[in-house]
Amino acid sequence: MITDSELAALFASPAFVGTVLRFGSFLDYDLDCLIAIYFARGDRLNTALDLLLPELTFGRKIELLRKLPLRHAKSHRDAIASLKAFQKLRNLAAHSWTVSRAKARELLSDQAIRALFVTYPVSLETGFRLTRRRLTRLRQSKAFGADARAVSQQLDMRAVELVLENASA
Repeated sequence: MITDSELAALFASPAFVGTVLRFGSFLDYDLDCLIAIYFARGDRLNTALDLLLPELTFGRKIELLRKLPLRHAKSHRDAIASLKAFQKLRNLAAHSWTVSRAKARELLSDQAIRALFVTYPVSLETGFRLTRRRLTRLRQSKAFGADARAVSQQLDMRAVELVLENASA
């Protein structure tokens, strides 16, 4: 288990901050896709992703997900808890120049965040992958409609195209 002083020191590492911000960006996009699939018709998905969802904060998107009437209660709850943990880490990495030992201790008192650092760095990567799987599982549930898998694949291809487009720019 990581100590509070070790966690505080990690926030001074550009590599750690970059990893947290990258994970946050992926989860933000996954959340965008999940919300777009739930609320928008197939022909309006790109409009929702390009115009509507960028106007919402990551925290607002998590709150919106929390309010959706999904039947997979445990998966839904677990996804929200994981997203909130990554949100706290992302916000701290993005908005704080330094992190005190007291703040690190406060973070580690949160069970969902502590789980991300049990065997750091493996547990952080594992927590990120698990959160993405939870979101994928939710968007493939019946609540999202019969064509959600096809739409999910379409959105995954859109993400790959955006990454390739930005890499060549």
